[in-house]
Amino acid sequence: MGTITSEEINYLVYRYLQESGFVHSAFTFAYEALISKSTIAHQGAEVPPGALIAFLQKGLQLVSLEHHINEDGSERACDEEMSLLTPHVCHTLANQKNLVKKTEVASHLHTSENSQQGNGEHMDTDEHERHPEKQSGRQSFSRNSGGGGNNNTGEGDRPVFEVGESMRQKTSGRMALAHSEFSKSEVSVLSSHSSEVFCCSWNPTNDLLATGSGDATARIWNLQAGEPGGGNAQSLELVHQSPARSPYATAADKQLERDVTTLEWSRNGELLATGGMDGIARIWSKEGGLQHTLNAHEESIFSLHFNYTGDLLLTGSYDNSTIAWDVATGQPKHRFEVHSAQVLDVDWKDGKTFASCSTDKTIKICTMDGSDKQPVQTFLGHKDEVNAIKWDPSGNILASCSDDTSAKLWTLGEPNHLHDLREHSKEIYTIRWSPTGLGSQNPNKKLVLASASFDSMVKLWDVERGCCTHSLNRHDKKVYTVAFSPCGDYIASGSLGGQLYVWSIRDGSIVRSFRGGSDIFEVAWNSRGDRIAACGGYESGSSNAVTIIDFRM
Repeated sequence: MGTITSEEINYLVYRYLQESGFVHSAFTFAYEALISKSTIAHQGAEVPPGALIAFLQKGLQLVSLEHHINEDGSERACDEEMSLLTPHVCHTLANQKNLVKKTEVASHLHTSENSQQGNGEHMDTDEHERHPEKQSGRQSFSRNSGGGGNNNTGEGDRPVFEVGESMRQKTSGRMALAHSEFSKSEVSVLSSHSSEVFCCSWNPTNDLLATGSGDATARIWNLQAGEPGGGNAQSLELVHQSPARSPYATAADKQLERDVTTLEWSRNGELLATGGMDGIARIWSKEGGLQHTLNAHEESIFSLHFNYTGDLLLTGSYDNSTIAWDVATGQPKHRFEVHSAQVLDVDWKDGKTFASCSTDKTIKICTMDGSDKQPVQTFLGHKDEVNAIKWDPSGNILASCSDDTSAKLWTLGEPNHLHDLREHSKEIYTIRWSPTGLGSQNPNKKLVLASASFDSMVKLWDVERGCCTHSLNRHDKKVYTVAFSPCGDYIASGSLGGQLYVWSIRDGSIVRSFRGGSDIFEVAWNSRGDRIAACGGYESGSSNAVTIIDFRM
């Protein structure tokens, strides 16, 4: 390899100054660097214009290759441009789709404010996007239907009910009655966070609500049972102090790493786990004491779950890995590197076996038994990134949803999906199982799967036949969250624009509604089913708040 001399560098700098029009600077530099006496001055005609910039650009490309190639030869995903001046810190532009919940929240909040002040160019006015059911026919699906399913509906098949304004206008009786909005006396706001609230979770044993925010804190709110609302609730602040990844990190980098993106209570309600953009998970007591700091991931964490017995915590990260942690010691027990791209969601099947999904379009099933860290099964079939996975209450059926607009049902040991659920017209962001059927507290009620999509629709699915039973179409914008009530009779959905609806599972009708002042990215029911928490406040622009709704029927 050739060497670079100071004379060569000086000459390239001199030529750059000349070509850029810095005549006086070029003259001064040539005089001080003795360019005229340089041994390479006579070769000036052979140096092409823009040589310095060309060499720097090629060098930057080589540094980028070195930085983004893993030891196994795979490429590390990164959308952050290389810089000549500062150390490189990998980041992915997760707000391009729906992969990083927090980033899209912040991005949308800013664009929403701009559109309200400007000409409204960000408003979703396309009729097909808001009501795709008016543009396309319905489909029903049989076991292993594959691609688009089939349209052969048996005589005994249950019809698909599309519940919306049009149905209320055309029908009579109870379905035609207007639903009631939640009154102000039924709504209260928790507003101690100083930045956007991204996630919330009720303690399964009492009225403690945990919330996670972009202000580098989680909070535990004490909402006493029997007291209406929660406006006077006290909260414990759980401060997330993150080590700086780089002394040259920009203000945007530092702000991004502050965000608490996911949280969950243990089944007994004694512990709270949080995960953030800093790649660190933390375990807290319900009294707010930090028990363990789990620092082994190299990128952001967007999903974590306790197993049924509460002795293991599973985390999924943008570094392509999942880690099972010992809750008692805070130490990693197993690290699984089975995906070739970012891990978006994880879920336990039982105390030892779990599923993970990724932007690599696959679903992996892994187990804690044995020393082999390879998956026991891989589910293939999605054509785009798999956004979420959930095991049903019995742990027998796994549901998945994807940017390919489909949801699928799987079972361990079967190579192909049981059902291919295709009635959404845009990306499906999340799915939820009803707390009913085998393995639930409501074993005599039928199991239902709900899917929420960027087509502004929520759909309820008959799991046995793999067909849609109700299309819930009152939302005007992207639906990010759905949650079943503990009894399984109702489902709440939240969307951009602050719309929250509570629907009846039995007939798909709206029973109550709420219109907040900011986008809703998560809703959650308490254990009794008489309160709903929604990330977002009552007033316009109040994304730093959490709304508590008292639900009575």
